[in-house]
Amino acid sequence: MKLLKACLPLVAVPLWAACQSGGGGFAMLRGAPVVYDRQQEIRQLLIDEVRAKGTLRPSDYFHPNWRIVPAAAIGALLKTRE
Repeated sequence: MKLLKACLPLVAVPLWAACQSGGGGFAMLRGAPVVYDRQQEIRQLLIDEVRAKGTLRPSDYFHPNWRIVPAAAIGALLKTRE
């Protein structure tokens, strides 16, 4: 069980979605534990990062450390976006 818990993703969500009531179409978050609450809006964190860096390069942020498996699931995922 410890391994399973270690593999669960952490997700940054806006304050209104993290209220743990599942409102705003985020029923999957109802009752989810809050791991870290910085008391800052994601929007403001992004603004601060852009101002600090000036130029944003994807290579500074993107690290390919996850993937969707099995490969067949990728097609199904893309199909839902149509």
